[in-house]
Amino acid sequence: MQHDDATGKMTGMKTGAMTGSMAGMDHSAMGHVMPAVDTGQTSDSVAVLRVVESFHKAMSAGDSTGVLALLAPDLLMLESGGTQTFAEFRKSHLPADIAYSQAVPSVRGQATVFVSENAAWVSRTRTAQGT
Repeated sequence: MQHDDATGKMTGMKTGAMTGSMAGMDHSAMGHVMPAVDTGQTSDSVAVLRVVESFHKAMSAGDSTGVLALLAPDLLMLESGGTQTFAEFRKSHLPADIAYSQAVPSVRGQATVFVSENAAWVSRTRTAQGT
């Protein structure tokens, strides 16, 4: 299952079926999001999305301490086809990301959350206009 942040609608059912009034409900207004795949880990997926949203809020606020507090020391950041460790991200990428996040408005697209045992990841697009 995928979640469209712009509309609050659930899309892309992978298993099971959602029809009728449930398919059209605004689930974001209810404070919950369904997982990318029906794994029975809804609460884990919600927690993952909350961390991602906190990360973006801290970036927009220029709160580097808040951003770093959300990241694990063994982080492997995947972005634009490359990878960075926690230390690399903190030293070389974080200041520029904060500046960009504050200067250029953007709209985040639909999020897909994957949870597997003790790991989780989110795939999402973002549209930004500006320099």
